[in-house]
Amino acid sequence: MNENNGSNGSFFPTLIAIIFAGILGLNVYHTEKLKEEVASLGETVNQLYGRIDSLQMQNHIQKPAPARVASSVVQKPKASQAAVPSSSVVGRVAVSAKAKVENRYVLGTTYLPKVSTGPTGVVVINVTMDRVGIVSAVSVNGSTTIADEDVIDACKEAALKTSFGYNPEAPNKSTGTITYTFTAR
Repeated sequence: MNENNGSNGSFFPTLIAIIFAGILGLNVYHTEKLKEEVASLGETVNQLYGRIDSLQMQNHIQKPAPARVASSVVQKPKASQAAVPSSSVVGRVAVSAKAKVENRYVLGTTYLPKVSTGPTGVVVINVTMDRVGIVSAVSVNGSTTIADEDVIDACKEAALKTSFGYNPEAPNKSTGTITYTFTAR
């Protein structure tokens, strides 16, 4: 009978040690995952500060950077396709823009190209953005009907200035289009 008590006496401390090791392992795993998420969030914040700095330089705005990041993100509910029209009349051509990106919306307004004269037609720009909504790459879509390089370059520049809404569930790179329509006045 003493032998059973001896084996049971070592079984419970061993079981407790195994449970403790399992809990410790889970804590280490969750801590590492949390570190990865914090690092990703830090990269996103740095991208936002970089975008703010570039916008300030482009617009010659002398505003200080925000002191802290907001603690919550408010997202507008949107349908699967978001289209935001914008228009302006400059010189002899009227310019309008329509952005189309799945599950995204334009923050503020769609920037329009600074073109006072030129051909009429359509320039379609493919845009690539990150989760934050910062446009990082642009290219000319095959649907473009205008061949004037100055107009196309102005449209690319305007597309790079346009920002889209933050979507934490979006892939690292989202794509869409901005269509600039030039009509005679």
